[in-house]
Amino acid sequence: MQPAVSGHSHNPTEDAPAPRMGFKRHLRVEVSDGERVYLFAEHGLRVLRGAVVSALAPLLDGSRDVHGLMQDLPDGLSADQVAVVVARLMEAGVVAMRSPAAGTEHDEAALGYWDGAGVDAAEAVVRTAGGILGVRAIGEVDGDAATNVLRAAGLGAIPEPVDVPPTTDLSVVLCDDYLHPDLAAVDEVHRAAGRPWLLAKPTGATVWVGPIFQPPSTGCWHCLQARLWNHRTAESHAQTELGRLGPARYPTVTVPALRATALHLVALEATKWLAGHRHPHQSNVWTFGSLDLNAPPAATRPWCGSRPVGPSCWRAGRTPSTANAATARCPRSRSATVTSILSPPSPGSSRRSSGTSAVPRCSTRSGPGRTSRRGRMIWTRSPRRCAGRTAARA
Repeated sequence: MQPAVSGHSHNPTEDAPAPRMGFKRHLRVEVSDGERVYLFAEHGLRVLRGAVVSALAPLLDGSRDVHGLMQDLPDGLSADQVAVVVARLMEAGVVAMRSPAAGTEHDEAALGYWDGAGVDAAEAVVRTAGGILGVRAIGEVDGDAATNVLRAAGLGAIPEPVDVPPTTDLSVVLCDDYLHPDLAAVDEVHRAAGRPWLLAKPTGATVWVGPIFQPPSTGCWHCLQARLWNHRTAESHAQTELGRLGPARYPTVTVPALRATALHLVALEATKWLAGHRHPHQSNVWTFGSLDLNAPPAATRPWCGSRPVGPSCWRAGRTPSTANAATARCPRSRSATVTSILSPPSPGSSRRSSGTSAVPRCSTRSGPGRTSRRGRMIWTRSPRRCAGRTAARA
């Protein structure tokens, strides 16, 4: 990165405009007088220290290419200093090169979303717009409605038969039960073709989304089926007593708001996959309980509601002048990461600064009985390859 900045040999032309340099769009940048640069984001705060980065930060607004940046350097800054600082900012993941067309043709909020996800924003928009999804509906699922929702989300979606080899970038398989026997045929054709597919249950009071099967590097649907039956032993015994095979049938319940939410959650996961966003939790089953949201209760302070006349709850607990100090002491306050740009990295330099508390994080480890604020992770696929089990459990 450094030679590209210090040499600034790229001359933009009308046919091939040079990429521009700037802080990522999910960050709001403020420069203080004390040689500090504050990067505010949804999930926390980062603080950059140093005279050079403080002087350079106002220029990294995404409006200048390398050549323009070198022309507008403040007095006292050399090209070598700028090269070192920019290289470290890019390594830290807070500065990136922007496509000139990305700021005019695309939604700025969408570009910021992809910047925060750690993928190239302009390429992510192109991938999602050009990708094709194959929609396969199994059981009591309205495939046409799902296809329309995906298209309304800006995705290319076409209906596909259940048991034909996939030809799209990602198959979206929607079912009313993860143990539906027709899923065996879906798994077989995708494993044979080596194509990924997203499984989801948009019906019922509890919505299921994921995993994204990625043959042959991950487990298959039969691996998931075996784990799920271990949690439904009572149902298995009842079906055996009744002389039936497979999962039991039950009424499908939902409301319009939940139906729309479920399909949009599926569209979001498909969008992230097409954009190139990859993370380990794509191998998990994520559930959304619509009846209780499975979230911790909001804490109520002792004096709340005890003063029907007089000071409000806010003023009763603390005055506005002490609000910032109280927030800084709160164990749930946002964390701050302080990074020194001009000094070599040292152990602990990327850790949270002293005096601030770490944000309590939800557990995202999955497994039977493990829960998180985002829902219940009930299954994680092993990285070992599936042995190709094809016998469905009755």
